[in-house]
Amino acid sequence: MLDGARTMFNAYQQTTTKRDSIDQVKLGLKECTQTLCAIEAQLESMLGTFVLNLQEINGFSRICPGDEYELLIRYGQQKWKSRGKILKHNKNEQTWTKQGFQLKAKLADLLLIKLSEVKLLGVSLKTIGTKCFEVNNFYSIEPQRMIVNANQSGTIKLMFLVHWEFVFCFLICFFVRSRELLLVFTIKLIRNLHFIIQIERIPM
Repeated sequence: MLDGARTMFNAYQQTTTKRDSIDQVKLGLKECTQTLCAIEAQLESMLGTFVLNLQEINGFSRICPGDEYELLIRYGQQKWKSRGKILKHNKNEQTWTKQGFQLKAKLADLLLIKLSEVKLLGVSLKTIGTKCFEVNNFYSIEPQRMIVNANQSGTIKLMFLVHWEFVFCFLICFFVRSRELLLVFTIKLIRNLHFIIQIERIPM
């Protein structure tokens, strides 16, 4: 909706519409933007937190004892790093500097997971693969197991346990607390649409 309002404003800027009319549209766009941002911030404050627990890295013959890896998780402005090592005496055992990641849920941000192999005594990194995806499926009351193909061929996999820590009755709270904001936004939207229709009727 906001993108559509911006597009319409840009279209009017390219026409010969009176300057006063364009200023009115610009002011209405600013007010609607502020209202939408307030609604978005209020909703995000009640979306809860995603907890990602790294269980293991699995790669069959691709994983060897002594291998070291660096995991990067980025979600919007949130960023976490962890280094893991495959134990030399047992290929099936591994240690990580951090296995639990808490990510504050956002409305539009994408989750990025990047895995790199540590080379040259921990100084150099060789990127294995990067994955970027939406988190819509994370909204579940039950914990979920997530398997991420770390490389393009899928021979290296990261196993996560994902849990959504949600705010109790957050939807009810949101609609109650946002009632005034939604009402204001609706009034502003109707007013600006009516004004735009009037502009369209002005002879060019």
